[in-house]
Amino acid sequence: MESYGFLRKALRLSKILRQMISKTLRQRISGQTGFTLVELVIIVIVLGILAAVAIPKYMDMKKSADKAIADSIVASARSAFTLYYSKWIIEGRPLEYFTANFNLGNLIFFDDEPCKNYTDTPPVVLDKSVYSRFQEPRAQCFRDYECGQPGYPSRRRLCIPFKSGGVLILKYNRTNHSIEAEYENF
Repeated sequence: MESYGFLRKALRLSKILRQMISKTLRQRISGQTGFTLVELVIIVIVLGILAAVAIPKYMDMKKSADKAIADSIVASARSAFTLYYSKWIIEGRPLEYFTANFNLGNLIFFDDEPCKNYTDTPPVVLDKSVYSRFQEPRAQCFRDYECGQPGYPSRRRLCIPFKSGGVLILKYNRTNHSIEAEYENF
């Protein structure tokens, strides 16, 4: 018995929908153009729901894209550092000079500025699609400086702030001769 009640309600609803559609078609055929207020309200509601779902997804995608770019910068910097360090050892130079003189800023350059390559190895060159995501001005966002934190006296670091709020911090550890990375707000 329950299913017959549902069937009756469904038939009644389909009859109402048919009447609404036929009324709309008659209005269109008779020369009346435009949308009814109900149609406009439904469209606005649907667009609002789509916007409420799409905007947060877009923001998450932007952050994950910045994280992927940061990961690639870290991998490229580690590769360039390994080449530089290996060459230094192969040439038989003393390690004291390496630890005293190494600068992360000598490994990473922008494609629109002259490459002052003091390391004599291929540097990491960032193109506009990458550095357009960094905070401006570029000269201040890319700095190598001593890390004055207690417990980290033997490190240098390079901070790269992104426009999305994330910060990539590359650290050169002088005791382990390695490049470490920290990600903030990614």
